[in-house]
Amino acid sequence: MRPLYLWRQFNLTSDLKRRSFFNIAIAVVITAWGSNGLAQDITNAHPQNAALDESFDPTAAVSGGVVVGLRIGEATGKLAVDNVQVVGASQSTVCVRAVTRDGRFSSNNKYVVQGATGAARLRLLPITTHYSKILSDYDSSDYALKVFAAAGNDCLPKDALNLPQIVPDASSRDVLTLLINSSSRRVSLEDVPGAPAARCNPISAGARIAFDHECRLDIAKLPSGPVKLTVDLDDGFAVEKEDIRVALPEEAP
Repeated sequence: MRPLYLWRQFNLTSDLKRRSFFNIAIAVVITAWGSNGLAQDITNAHPQNAALDESFDPTAAVSGGVVVGLRIGEATGKLAVDNVQVVGASQSTVCVRAVTRDGRFSSNNKYVVQGATGAARLRLLPITTHYSKILSDYDSSDYALKVFAAAGNDCLPKDALNLPQIVPDASSRDVLTLLINSSSRRVSLEDVPGAPAARCNPISAGARIAFDHECRLDIAKLPSGPVKLTVDLDDGFAVEKEDIRVALPEEAP
């Protein structure tokens, strides 16, 4: 990140009684993310259907799926509903599933990439049409986003390439976090060549309906491109394995 300073200078005349001049310097700091100090390459993706498939249920008590979200960067503060970004896609459409940790909000929609594909990031606009105020009150860490480019025309996650959410203003982007629904099983992430062992821990506070564990993997030294991750879920009798393909960006985004 490199701040660019733009200076504009204005000469102001006060009135007829005082004919002195004042110089006013206005500094504008523009923050630019991306390699070589250039603005980050971001394109928008809009819902394929104007009416989003979304719901908010105050009594939600169940949720499906093992890996319900992937995130690069540390999630802090409240959810910025108008600036949700993910790793860019080479496909023209992506499948977007979202859920809050308490299971009350969920959505499942297909988004169309605007303009040329291949940008470093996609911004999803909008992520909700009916629940912006409600979602804005959620901590960003309590929002799980699973975006993937499906292998076929249907939005089926099997063999799909997953595009992790990117926290736009995170101070560190070297960690990939997987948000896991363990169904009360012991969770671990199998070793990835070139990366330190992942750390998987239960979430200690708050409602744990949609996901209850986080697995954190240091991706700083991993090459860009797809990587296969394997989540192990052990109930004491057998170990269930969940494979997931994840697109890592060219560099720490």
